[in-house]
This record gives sequence, C-alpha cells and structure tokens, in this order.
Amino acid sequence: MTKKTKLRTKIKIKMTAQHAGLLLAGLLSIAFCTTFVSSQEVSITSERPIQMAAERLEDLYRVPITYEDTLYMNADDFVDVTAEVRLDHDGNNPNRVLVPVRRTITFLLAEAEISKMKSQPERSAAALMALKNVIDSYALAAGAAEFNAFQDSAGLHVVSRAFHDVSARSETMRPVLEIPVWITQQQRPALDVIEEICQQVSLRGRLPLDVGTVPTNLLANKTVSVDAKNANARDVLESISEQVGVPLSWQVLCDPRGGCVLNLHVPAQ
Repeated sequence: MTKKTKLRTKIKIKMTAQHAGLLLAGLLSIAFCTTFVSSQEVSITSERPIQMAAERLEDLYRVPITYEDTLYMNADDFVDVTAEVRLDHDGNNPNRVLVPVRRTITFLLAEAEISKMKSQPERSAAALMALKNVIDSYALAAGAAEFNAFQDSAGLHVVSRAFHDVSARSETMRPVLEIPVWITQQQRPALDVIEEICQQVSLRGRLPLDVGTVPTNLLANKTVSVDAKNANARDVLESISEQVGVPLSWQVLCDPRGGCVLNLHVPAQ
C-alpha cells in the first residue's frame, strides 16, 4: 500500500440559495453554499464517503474529526483498478491495485450559519449530529461496514466496528486504534512514539499498520513523555496531541485485503 491514498471523489451540495461557490481541485469537486438557510443537502460520491464527509465537516466546524477505516474483505466491496493506474499492466501482474467500491451518500447539514457558532462545544455538537446523519446515509447505501461516531476530550471520532467477511456476513472487528500498546515512560520525539505505536499494532492486530503522511517536522522536534501499559493506541495518540501543543487529527486508511496506514494532520482552527 502506498503511503498516500488517492481517492476519486465528487461532493455536491444541493440547495435553493442566491449565492454558491464552486471549487475544483483535481478529481475532487466540492460545491458550497454561502447563504444562510436552515439546512443543506450534501451528496458525496467516493471510495470512502464517510472519510471525505469527516474531512469536510472538520473544516466547516473547526473541530478535530478522526476516521478509522473498515476492512474490505468481501469481493462486492472493492474493485480492481490495476489497468487504470499501472502503465505496465499486462493483465497477468500478480500485484493488483484494489480500491473500495464507490458509493454515494446524501445527508443534511442542519445548521448553515456556522460562522455564528463561537464556542467549541456548540460546534462539536453540530458536527456530531452531522456525522450521525452521514453514517445513517452510508448504512442506507449498503456500505461495506458499520460505523459509529463519538466524542471525547480530544475531539470527534468516526470508527468502524464491523465489516463484511468473504461470505458477505457482518463480522465484528476491533478498531485498529483500540489495539493495546505498551510503551515505557521516557522522553522521546513524538514521531518515534507514533512509529512504535504502528509497530505494536502491526504485531497484535489483524493487518499491518504503517506511518503514512504526517507533519514530520512538528512531530520529530516535539518531545513527549508516554507511559502506556495496555493502553489502546487511540488514547496514546490523544496524549501525544496534548503534549505537542497543537491538536492532531488522524485517519486510518486500509487497502482491500491489504494493510493500513496512519495519516496525521493539524486541523484548521
């Protein structure tokens, strides 16, 4: 799995309004409404529509929203795009490029006057409501997994807790970042601790977890103290976020029948 996952994504917002802005960036198209209305109908088509919705809501509400992907084990939940992305594809290459099936979700943003939300609790509550609408829409679209959203002191989290096995049966899964880790207390660069988290999760989890795209300079130059004894990896990441002095948001992205990567970024404030 490459450390930078590219997604073909289309996001639209349908609404009656006097003003609209259109932003095109590569294969990502997003239409936003800038007028005040009571609700917005948002449509997202993507290989990982919940992930893309979480990214958009994080930007809108200015609260960290993390995402932990599901497992793609059933053949109906992924497609082979080797011929589209590999110039050396001859039809017999054993190294296939598999991506999740594209799905469309549609949900309502209940509050459009986001600029009037001054407090973090107010923005978090609105973002959590929107996330739950996103997850409900994904379930209606017969998505590849079951997700839930919850809030803690570090922000909002979207986590998969079930997936479809090879026989299309729903199977409970332990989220990748709920795998326990042991890290002896000492002063270490935050990046070193994150790398160790991934190594331990790889040993104890269902799939290997690699460090993906992260703010390297920030994490390599911030020293943190972690004393984790059978603590889940997510809690350790939250501790690191508190100690580096800026909030961190992360995404765990998994390849169909492959490994996963942990991406981190500093969300807009």
